[in-house]
Amino acid sequence: MIGNVRIRRALTLVALVLVGAGLVTISYAPPRRGEAELAEPVMQPRPSTTWAPLPTRADTSRLGPAATPDLQVLHSAILAGDLTSAELLWEALQNSGPDQQTGEMLLAGARVALLREDAREAESRAWAAIGIEPQNAEAWSFLGVVLRAAGDAELADQALAVATVLEPNLADRLFSDRWALAVAQGVEPHLANLAEAYASMHPGSPIAPYYRSQALLAAGETLAAIELLVDGIQQHPDSPALIWYALGEAYLARSGYREAAVAFDVAAALLARGDTSLYQASPNPLSDLNSRLAESYVHSSRCAEAEDIARRLLAARPDLGALVEQAVICQTPTPTPTAWIPTPWIPTPQQ
Repeated sequence: MIGNVRIRRALTLVALVLVGAGLVTISYAPPRRGEAELAEPVMQPRPSTTWAPLPTRADTSRLGPAATPDLQVLHSAILAGDLTSAELLWEALQNSGPDQQTGEMLLAGARVALLREDAREAESRAWAAIGIEPQNAEAWSFLGVVLRAAGDAELADQALAVATVLEPNLADRLFSDRWALAVAQGVEPHLANLAEAYASMHPGSPIAPYYRSQALLAAGETLAAIELLVDGIQQHPDSPALIWYALGEAYLARSGYREAAVAFDVAAALLARGDTSLYQASPNPLSDLNSRLAESYVHSSRCAEAEDIARRLLAARPDLGALVEQAVICQTPTPTPTAWIPTPWIPTPQQ
């Protein structure tokens, strides 16, 4: 039964991508009541007087049987991380009547579920919101985030694609999420399409060669990736660390270890100066860059440096144990036979 629901949702996503901005209806039946969706939280202005006491949680005292909760108050509770008040407000909204079952209210409920780390309920309420408002780009975007957290990369990317079709202005903001999902899936044509889309959205950007080079590397075109990145660096001598890092990876893919070491050294110098572009390639750029440096060093006769780097990373990266061992071995001279030394002559006693 769960599998059928997932298949039906996947087919719905594909259909919506094909229909694009012209979609009017949705074939997926919204989940049962109790599944809600989250709208973007709205920050409430704080009192200007510094002596006035600031509330620590949303005021829910007025929510009696006949009171209608304020959706904006719910947004504020979500934004403040006040789970107790958010759940009380959400329940009050649910009980306020069927006319309150809007996409915005259901999306708010999905955010409440995500706040209590219930991804399954958040996904269900997001689907409910989409069932009511199938053209709500924010709901599709939120669904993509939830699906990505659940590890469903393919469906998550489809949801984000629908969001960008419905609201093209979201394309730039959602690009990094879609790129990460495409990398996780390892689908080379999808990477190529996204790389070209980024180049179209940001013509002349010094970052664009990074995405194009990654698509080329995924397709096995390492030499083309190197040429692309070198050309980009020549056009932009102040290229960020991300481009030099990508160049190092491309050289590593062709076993060009000395060239890779030079590229990674430049990336490391830029990172040390405050360049943050490497976060577009890795959530932990310092660790990844250092491991790449150690790998390139150990293959370019810089074994002591490789060992030093790898040992410092070993506590957090036990996978580098083999690299440490390799760096130690390459510093140990290999004994060679000395056949040219004559055998000592020992006189024999005369008869």
